[in-house]
Amino acid sequence: YSLFGQLKYPENFTHFAYANPAAKKGGQINFAVIGSYDSLNPFIIQGNAASGLNLTYDSLMVKSADEPSSIYGLIARDIDIAKDNLSVTFTLNEKAKWHDGSNITVDDVIFSLQTLKEKAHPSYKIYFRDVIKAEELSGNRVKFYFANSDNAEIVEIVATMPILAKKYWQDRNFNKIATEPFLGNGAYKVKEAKPGKYIIYERVKDYWAKNLAVNNGRYNLIFVMKIFLKIG
Repeated sequence: YSLFGQLKYPENFTHFAYANPAAKKGGQINFAVIGSYDSLNPFIIQGNAASGLNLTYDSLMVKSADEPSSIYGLIARDIDIAKDNLSVTFTLNEKAKWHDGSNITVDDVIFSLQTLKEKAHPSYKIYFRDVIKAEELSGNRVKFYFANSDNAEIVEIVATMPILAKKYWQDRNFNKIATEPFLGNGAYKVKEAKPGKYIIYERVKDYWAKNLAVNNGRYNLIFVMKIFLKIG
């Protein structure tokens, strides 16, 4: 989907132009970050979340880096926008998995919208203000309803929403500073975290989406270490 109606990549593209499918896997890179962290929950206003947690979770679709406002399927394998622009329906990829090997479901998507709107940082409530609700349809599909058709970016907004694991969060306090990694679905997961010192991310070997066109040739490092420097 493109906000401007024309996509750079065709339907059966194999990888983004800026990615190299032949790139070797391995290695480690260190990043220095000014400041510190005390939480592994990046979605709430409480605490200071560690940098890089976005590597551990995916969204329904993903932006390409070499064209404006264009998104391609990730957790969702297709998209259907209503002619009146008041709703959009996504069909989930049946192969989509959490890091524990369980399936990513429509319930997870619905839970994610509700949780981010009601319990997350206030900015999410503003961000999703034009999204009325999400409902489950047959065939592994989820439909989002919009309050109006005035927001040109609303499809991209819901398509790039972080997807949270309902089974993980429903018995935990979402608004509490997290000291353990949450169940993710992205290309990396937290290997080790020492608040105030460092956090290490490791590549998920059996990452379900590693061979999708949007990921082919990307996420090649085995470890990504981020070092935090505390000021004062």
